[in-house]
Amino acid sequence: MADIAVQFIIQKLNEILTQEADLLLGVDGQIRSLRDKLGWMHALLKDLHGKRRDNDRVKVWVSQIREAAYDAENVIDSYIFNIQKQGRDTSAGFVGSIRSLACCIKDVAAIHKIGKKIGEIERRLNEISSNRSDYGIGNIPRCGEASSSSNPSQTWREKRVPIAEEADVVGVEDETKTLVGRLIEGDARCAVISITGMGGIGKTTLAKKLYNNINVKKNFDFHAWVSVSQEHRLREIFLSILKSLGQDERETTPEEDLPKQLYESLEGKKYLVVIDDIWTRDAWNGLVSAFPDRQKGSRVLLTTRKEEIAKYADAQSTPHKMHFLNESESWVLLCKKTLPGNLAPPCLPNLEELGGKIVAKCGGLPLAIAVIGGVLSRKEKSVNEWYKVLTSLEWHLNESEDAISGILALSYHDLPYYLKFCFLYFGAFPEDNEIYVGDLIKLWIAEGFVQQRGEEELEDVAEDYVEELINRSMIQVAQRNSNGTAMTCRIHDLLRDLSIANAKEERFLDVYGKTATKSPTTARRFAITASVGFGHELQGFGWLWS
Repeated sequence: MADIAVQFIIQKLNEILTQEADLLLGVDGQIRSLRDKLGWMHALLKDLHGKRRDNDRVKVWVSQIREAAYDAENVIDSYIFNIQKQGRDTSAGFVGSIRSLACCIKDVAAIHKIGKKIGEIERRLNEISSNRSDYGIGNIPRCGEASSSSNPSQTWREKRVPIAEEADVVGVEDETKTLVGRLIEGDARCAVISITGMGGIGKTTLAKKLYNNINVKKNFDFHAWVSVSQEHRLREIFLSILKSLGQDERETTPEEDLPKQLYESLEGKKYLVVIDDIWTRDAWNGLVSAFPDRQKGSRVLLTTRKEEIAKYADAQSTPHKMHFLNESESWVLLCKKTLPGNLAPPCLPNLEELGGKIVAKCGGLPLAIAVIGGVLSRKEKSVNEWYKVLTSLEWHLNESEDAISGILALSYHDLPYYLKFCFLYFGAFPEDNEIYVGDLIKLWIAEGFVQQRGEEELEDVAEDYVEELINRSMIQVAQRNSNGTAMTCRIHDLLRDLSIANAKEERFLDVYGKTATKSPTTARRFAITASVGFGHELQGFGWLWS
């Protein structure tokens, strides 16, 4: 994330050097030097991208760069602000007066002061750069790389939070019937059927239900299931499918030969291959050549968080978007995960009110309900114990051993750099708030998050940012305009929690709610949301300069 802050500040320094050159007489050379040094730091951060995010050395090093970049922004902003403040009362016009004042400025002390501060920041950056090699940060393996003591056959597989079992799935009866029909009927071509939705919504669970459906099983000569994930290895994927075909002797085959061998093994068969949790076009491009299309009605079933990937894989096939569970479906799932022997909900009438409050906090997300159901299954079935879980629900979902925050964070880490600040901004809005996209776009542009793209208006670029977050299942459309663009949007409470957690870690934003923070904030922005009774919320934004 610090590379995003550095990139943003480099861009800002470039704009200042271009547009405000006359304001920087005496220090423009130092600012150029600072910009260049930050550019090198940004390159180092990009090189480090993908290294283990949970490594303490990486976290400290990245934090140091972020602090230095923020301080650089503060120094330049403060200097320009002070010059502008001196020139506001002149009669030559705002810009002209500032230029005139800057050209004849006699306050050598001010120039010396900013020069000294920039020099201090440059020295800090030199020390930070040295720390990279001094503390072995460059030698930390990337995510998914095997260490000397790791089992290479297992490191490519991503650790995943347990999900609801297929038998526990609820609320997908109609969806299952529709998708079974799409799998066994329709075109003779090899169609790609995609299931999309946010992390934890049950895409994999539904895919398993379809994969094990007796009518689906009977309809295909060959079946295979493979998980891709963010950190995937095509070799392992091909070998997994070939193993399903009974071909175990392929372990020594060069990777470049595997797609052809799989193609030849599938040719002439009516097959169903499930590709679970695919993230990129490149991953699909690496796989698709291995699937022959002999007009036999073969199918590939994809699950992905990105609607764009689903449409790319098969433009003729409409992606199936998963829905959140409603109140009654959520309660049924909670009971299935909580009660022994799948007892019916009426068996615990005294807990139904508390259970309703618990599932409401989960926002209809099956994974969250399954995790909390697992917690409740180990508790005494009493009002007191369930109330304790309700009051510590956020901790169980985000920080406990079974926390789902890591699953949701995969979507955040996958965002391109220009969307990360935009996503973090959602933490400033109250829970369950319907956000007007027009207002959101204005805020993004005012903050400088929206990048110029050719001759496009910034508002049009920002609209594309909103649509991309929607397609990535990070936010949902609440209402659309008559022209199809999003008019209002909302964010799931758990993704909002994720944005707040990352925003605080990055000093991007602090959020104040019902519980006051004892220590002063060190974030660049803060938002205040306070209950005023009757379920209403007050909201405020603020910006801090230090």
